[in-house]
Amino acid sequence: MDTYRRAEIIASHPVATAKYFHTLITNILDTMIMGGVIGPVKAYFGTVESQRRGSLHLHLLIWLDHDLKPADMKEKIQGATFRDKLIAYLEDIIKEDLGEFKDIQVIESPNGIR
Repeated sequence: MDTYRRAEIIASHPVATAKYFHTLITNILDTMIMGGVIGPVKAYFGTVESQRRGSLHLHLLIWLDHDLKPADMKEKIQGATFRDKLIAYLEDIIKEDLGEFKDIQVIESPNGIR
C-alpha cells in the first residue's frame, strides 16, 4: 500500500485511527516501561500530535532510574559488544518510508508548503 492510500484511509477513518494508535502506544509503553525493556523507569511524559495528513504521532520523554552518566555511556560505547548491540538496536527501530514522496519536489510558499 502506498503512502497516499494510507493517508486516504487515515483521513476517512479518524476514530478507528485514534483507537488503533491508542492500542499501539499502550502496548509499546507496557512493553518498554512495565516490561522493563529499557531498565527501571522513574517517570515518563508524552504528548500526542496529529500531522497534516491526519496521522497521529507521539513525543515521549522517559526518565530512567539509574545513575548512568554521559561519561559512563562514553566508556560503554567504546566496548565493541555494547556498541554492536546499540547499533543493531538503532538500525532496527529507525525506519523511513518515503514511498511516493521521494520523487516529489516540495516548494514552500508564504501560505505554507505546496
